[in-house]
Amino acid sequence: MKKRILLSLVLALGAAVGLGIVYTVMTGQTLAVVFTLTGPQGEFDPTAQSPAPDYADMSNWAALPQTQDLADITPAGVSPRTRAAPVDVFFVHPTGYIKASQWTSPMDPDSSTEDNTRWMLANQASVFNFCCEVYAPRYREGALKIFFGDRRRKDSVLDFVYGDIDAAFTYFLDNFSKGRPFVIASHSQGSSLAMRLIERRIDGTPLRERMVAAYLVGSPAGDVSELRVARLRSIRACESGAELHCIIHFATYARGSQAALGVRVPEPMLCVNPLSWTKNGSASAADHLGAVASTGTFDLSPFGDDTPAEVAFGPLGQPEVGITDADCWDGLLLVSDMSNQPVGKDLAMPGGNYHGLDYPLFHMNLRRNALERVSAYMRNTLAREAVVAEATVQ
Repeated sequence: MKKRILLSLVLALGAAVGLGIVYTVMTGQTLAVVFTLTGPQGEFDPTAQSPAPDYADMSNWAALPQTQDLADITPAGVSPRTRAAPVDVFFVHPTGYIKASQWTSPMDPDSSTEDNTRWMLANQASVFNFCCEVYAPRYREGALKIFFGDRRRKDSVLDFVYGDIDAAFTYFLDNFSKGRPFVIASHSQGSSLAMRLIERRIDGTPLRERMVAAYLVGSPAGDVSELRVARLRSIRACESGAELHCIIHFATYARGSQAALGVRVPEPMLCVNPLSWTKNGSASAADHLGAVASTGTFDLSPFGDDTPAEVAFGPLGQPEVGITDADCWDGLLLVSDMSNQPVGKDLAMPGGNYHGLDYPLFHMNLRRNALERVSAYMRNTLAREAVVAEATVQ
């Protein structure tokens, strides 16, 4: 029976590939069934994974300030930064390992997985390239399949993968950041890992004072819940647009959609509205500063081998202003129907799951807010230094 179901899905998805609509076809129940029946099988064995990356090797960084990469691109009409930024961003990219043969990525630079990582740099990490110097480690990310099925296995894989993020963050602090302030940013699997990073390395330590803010967007399975954030000792959820040392999280769905009504998570997710920057807040379309349609193609099909598709990335388009309002509801961020909007052309899943739109739909709001928080941090730093200087003179 499983083989017959899988064959039917293969034929349907094969037709979808020919039409270039794999991403939108593979949604909801179909996506869950496909990833249950395909990909790595058996139990997760940490000893059977590829060797750990050495972050002293610059090829293990997907984005660095000293290299030209897709994290550097800006939307049409938006001025690029022309001088060094005073703050760094440590960006943990989401899942790109879709055509998985093992539970964690072998980090093959010549692969479809790497194409997907480049997509994330262009359409997500680029949000932060005006406020900050962008650092994004490659890592042995978990296969997408871990989010469909056994939660125990998912947690085991993510705990293993977290070791790479911890090592990359240590290298970042010791060799790149060197005492500078930083932003933590992430999406999806990256947000599950970044939440661990905040709990284990930043909360309750001197690093908390250096962390401007954390944009942990679109966490899967509710890994950035309101209760989990409330348990932190020295870091809390952001409640305003200029607040510092705090966490932003939202997960985007179409208002009234089947996807939104069907969300099942252990605890309500944290929802900080990216239009108003208030926790559990609402905002009108007048506050929407601009969506930016994605460039390149993200490959969500699990079929075939992990060979690259030579994805072409053009410039980012003109921001689309005022196309949605946004309301936090029961931990979800609810927005207008995006299926007929340019930004939603490839990323608005049928059923109303807008996971792929978390960054593109709010590109300009995120871009401006990151700059506002960095500016507030630098003003506070200058004020503290002035007080110290005055006290020293006296």
